[in-house]
Amino acid sequence: MKVFKIATTVFLGILLLTNPLSTVFAKSDTVTLKYGAAMGSAHPFSMADQAWIQKIEKETKGKVRIQPFWGSILIKQNEAIEQVKKGVCDIAFIVPGYAPAGFPVAKSMMGLFYGVENNDASLEIYQKVYDQFSDVSGEFADIKVLAICAAAPYQLLTGKKPVRTLADLKGLRIKCPSAFTKAFQELGVEGVLMPMSEAYVSLEKGLIDGVFAPYETLKSMRFAEVAKYVTYDIGCISAPFPKRAMNLKVWNSLPADIQKVFEANIKWWGLEELRQVNASEQAGIDLGKQHGVEFIQLPKQELKKLMDIMEKQAIEEAQKLDAKGIKGTQIFNGIRSLVQ
Repeated sequence: MKVFKIATTVFLGILLLTNPLSTVFAKSDTVTLKYGAAMGSAHPFSMADQAWIQKIEKETKGKVRIQPFWGSILIKQNEAIEQVKKGVCDIAFIVPGYAPAGFPVAKSMMGLFYGVENNDASLEIYQKVYDQFSDVSGEFADIKVLAICAAAPYQLLTGKKPVRTLADLKGLRIKCPSAFTKAFQELGVEGVLMPMSEAYVSLEKGLIDGVFAPYETLKSMRFAEVAKYVTYDIGCISAPFPKRAMNLKVWNSLPADIQKVFEANIKWWGLEELRQVNASEQAGIDLGKQHGVEFIQLPKQELKKLMDIMEKQAIEEAQKLDAKGIKGTQIFNGIRSLVQ
């Protein structure tokens, strides 16, 4: 009998750990949800997360409790979408561009916002396209999107070699967003795909020569310690995308009044992250200057050459989507008309 009780206890423990709905306690009015995040708790993204958690818990009057797991403790960044689908966590920080498979529209769209230097504008443009084209929103039908977020413009951070012209890029190995890899390949760059969390050590050890990243990473990711140069005004900004999502079964299990609170905060979460990122950009610049980082402006004629290459690559990506029965060219034209 004792053996049976022990076995039963172990079985129930495993069930609670593996069942994505186990976070909803049947004998309580409180719903506890696990949130898996890639960044540490001090990162601007996580600061936005913490403000959102407090807001949700307050507006649900304690009916929802959210337990955060920072620094990829619960999820892996490149597997986060699949992990939230499987119930490893209830809510996750997601990056479609890091997903090893799927999301062709989201990945292609990342390169269509070239030349936009205002992430507030990019978020507004993306939201219009997301609402207009089912090819865009439909890729996220099997998870519940809780926030759409914009990225800060990318700058080029290099460790040992300054990049003053496009010719200086030849032969460099750079952590590069997948959407820009082909464009920079034309300039002799070997694009390297890796999670941002691995970039510091890789740059420190010389495994890569540089990284495309926002100013704020000079502080939040400590790149000011390992990057000696920043080339700015390069016109590279990633498209916004759904960045926080909930397991769909968990979402469907929530009472309507709680769902209403989450729905009401979708736009707020994206704007709060934008506010945190914008506020941290200058802090990154200031820390870079303290560490002796040299800031180099890319000449306008060089920027024009880069934008022409990016436009060509974006059109090719849109045509590839067309060939798959996706409205790639229409999406491209819609974005670029809004950009103009």
